[in-house]
Amino acid sequence: MGNNTPTDNHFPLISQGVPCPIYVDSSEDKGVMIAVGNLQQDILQVCGTKPVLLTNVSSKHCVIVGTYSTPFVKKLIAANKIDKKELEGKNEKYILQVVTNPCYQIISQENLCLLIH
Repeated sequence: MGNNTPTDNHFPLISQGVPCPIYVDSSEDKGVMIAVGNLQQDILQVCGTKPVLLTNVSSKHCVIVGTYSTPFVKKLIAANKIDKKELEGKNEKYILQVVTNPCYQIISQENLCLLIH
């Protein structure tokens, strides 16, 4: 399942049988929380381990799930980590990309995979 070193176009969702955690804001919409639960179950079926659900970005690598109005996503937009034009005024849109150093408070953090649903 590869190593745990993200590159510009690769993010290891599962490394050595261990899935990376999933971050979602605890105030996120119920539909998003259902989607995150489904993603956890899908990954469990693939590797036999359910990904940990984070309510703060405390992991060096994680999948970030959020909507346009989520405070963390707004911070990423303000920091030019993601392009707001990709999401603004759109429904049923997502971005799947690797974001380098998304959190200023976590110096050791290298890359995260971003999914906005």
